[in-house]
Amino acid sequence: MNLETSLVYFVNDGILAGKSPATLKGYQHSISILLNYTRNNFLPQNVSSIGSETLSSFFLEGVKIHKWNKYTHWTHYKNLNAFFNWSIKKQIISVNPLSTIPKPKIPSQTPKSLTEGEAKDVLRIVASLSSKYYFPRLRNK
Repeated sequence: MNLETSLVYFVNDGILAGKSPATLKGYQHSISILLNYTRNNFLPQNVSSIGSETLSSFFLEGVKIHKWNKYTHWTHYKNLNAFFNWSIKKQIISVNPLSTIPKPKIPSQTPKSLTEGEAKDVLRIVASLSSKYYFPRLRNK
């Protein structure tokens, strides 16, 4: 099946499954970028003809030439993985071509901490909460 045609079916199934418009737009964007990549490099545009080599080159071009950050790379990987898994369920392909490509790692972010003033405000508010019993007030503080 043609990549462009399968994209339409994939999005329609996503609508029926209740996926959010933002999720569907992300799927469309990632698959459209892959479609443009195959067109620009004169590669076959059938879903079954897209292999691990094509996807490796696609991601390499994205990172090296288009300067994708780790989050963009991860997002495209995630979206394409969902598409290829759907393609397996619909029996368009038998194996996910992303299965041999390692999933990109996103750096862990430390949670934002409160400033000293914000922490004091939280403690002041908790201390002023009324409670019938002494222990819950003490515990909350």
